Amino acid sequence: FTIPLAELLKRHGLYMAHAAGLSLDGQGLLLAGASGAGKTTLTIALLRAGFGFLGDDTLFLCARAQGLRALAFPDQIDVTPHTASFFPELQALARAPLPGSRPKQSLSPTRVYSAVPSWECAPAVLVFPQVPRASKSLLTPMPKDAAFLELVCNVVRTEADSAQAHLDTLAALVNQCLCLRLLTGRDFDAVPALLRSALNQVHPAQSV
Repeated sequence: FTIPLAELLKRHGLYMAHAAGLSLDGQGLLLAGASGAGKTTLTIALLRAGFGFLGDDTLFLCARAQGLRALAFPDQIDVTPHTASFFPELQALARAPLPGSRPKQSLSPTRVYSAVPSWECAPAVLVFPQVPRASKSLLTPMPKDAAFLELVCNVVRTEADSAQAHLDTLAALVNQCLCLRLLTGRDFDAVPALLRSALNQVHPAQSV
């Protein structure tokens, strides 16, 4: 369903990004990366700290008069028992039998964390997480060309004009955002402050 939906919306100027999205004071924080990069774990850590919620896996980007915007695609968060085990309030979920053959449990962010939906915001910080199995998280600058290359896999090349428009939108996202690499440790209570500090130091971006 996701690919046909993304292809249809491209024709209407909405371009998919495989990323989690959160917001704080109107600024968007996007967590981009492949499955297994730790987006869901970070999303939960940030929801616990009061960030607004756009989605934990898929967002859409569009051009507005005020600039590029990220649009929410909220849904239940799919959580593995391993991820749930990191958070005290999810211990029951971590121990619950998995539903059928699915390897994850569904979590409602509005019910568990009273998360406030953030339907639209201006992307400000773009973070690419990795899981280094370290104890302490480390946030480092990321070159914009490297960030753009990691996003290219979001584009399905079914039709030349819409594919180029999708690439141009991703380039605009990179240009607009502070791009960072996050080596995620197990200090999940400290990560929100680390990412808040990134939002606080956003500066005008250089073009790709």
